[in-house]
Amino acid sequence: MKIRTVLSIVLTILVVTVVAVMAIVSRPSSRVPSPPASRVSHYASNSSESAPSTTTDRAQQQAQAVSSLLGQIVRTRSQVLNAVQQEVLDCEDVDQGVNDLQQGMQNRSRELQIAQSLDIDALTGGSQLKTDLVAALHASYDADQSYALWGQNIESSGCSAPAKEDNDFDLGNTYSTSASKAKISFVADWQPIASIYGLPAPTPQQI
Repeated sequence: MKIRTVLSIVLTILVVTVVAVMAIVSRPSSRVPSPPASRVSHYASNSSESAPSTTTDRAQQQAQAVSSLLGQIVRTRSQVLNAVQQEVLDCEDVDQGVNDLQQGMQNRSRELQIAQSLDIDALTGGSQLKTDLVAALHASYDADQSYALWGQNIESSGCSAPAKEDNDFDLGNTYSTSASKAKISFVADWQPIASIYGLPAPTPQQI
């Protein structure tokens, strides 16, 4: 009797064990299946297609940064030109002319720093564009500084139209000529870029 009881217990244990093993084996795998090869290819294709769009966006942003700086440069140029030709040379308001020329120097210095920090590697010919713009602004700053000194000389000695041209005035003209050459080169580089992105393209005389 005892032997039968033991055998019965052993058989019960075996049956339970077999059932548990079969349940584990037949349970669905929780691992996420890999996508079909065709879908992987599709994802890769989409990723490669989005790259040019990102590059285009970068170029657009960089072109806009240049255009924004040009807007500031044009305003400074107008202020300086009015100060030299009318306020000082024509003796309309020498004190204001000197102030405007000094303000123009500060603006040029700030614009030069911005130009030097521009990141325009996504633009076609961006390196040369930056070189020409920096050269133009550097020479323009030197010209403004010389004109400001000339204005101070006129302010001290008194003005009789047309104001007397001295060494500082001549030096300002020399720097202005150098700036004009760099501006011409810059505008030639900028015009096709501005056309692509629908941005203004000022003339060399405006910058």
